[in-house]
Amino acid sequence: DAIEVDITPCLVAYYEVTILPKQESQEPPLPSASSSSNNITSRAAFTAAIAALGRDNDDQNEDVNGTNANLTPSSFHKECVAVGLSTKSFDTQHKMPGWDKHSYGYHGDDGGIFHAGGNTIHKIGPTFGVNDTVGCGIDYKAKSVFFTLNGKFLVFAFTQLSVSTLRKGLYPTVGVDTNCPLFINFGEKPFEFDLASFRKWSADMSV
Repeated sequence: DAIEVDITPCLVAYYEVTILPKQESQEPPLPSASSSSNNITSRAAFTAAIAALGRDNDDQNEDVNGTNANLTPSSFHKECVAVGLSTKSFDTQHKMPGWDKHSYGYHGDDGGIFHAGGNTIHKIGPTFGVNDTVGCGIDYKAKSVFFTLNGKFLVFAFTQLSVSTLRKGLYPTVGVDTNCPLFINFGEKPFEFDLASFRKWSADMSV
């Protein structure tokens, strides 16, 4: 019997993020008065990190005159998951993907893509949130970053990446400003997006 083997070069890297509904039963218990000092220190560090992220969020929302726009309290607390890629130089503690030159991101709160700053470059698709699955990949042959939403290809959002950037390495990066749990799939289960067909299409285009 003949055996068919797919020897198409794997020139595409990809992962997906699914935003799951928040469930009160999943919330961890509050620390008791008898908690160790280590737990208190960890909680303080976590609170400080969230506060710093909030300040950065406020900075990104400033208008062109340098003053905060007229936003309601709920606007300041709009949840956001940002899916993208970054180099090892990216500041993972205080920035969302796309807020500096070391990262690229697709943000769920406004459907925009970001790179090298806090201003939306343009909107590539709808906003996304609970029960949505967002994918991000690199086509190394095309030197491009692409995004998907719920199994559908959206766009090559960033093209003509420099060889130096690709050689430095781009790593999956997810910015989280929500209490919802996330499931990040690196291929442990089937992707929503038909990656096999995309890889074949990409390889055919490069011939």
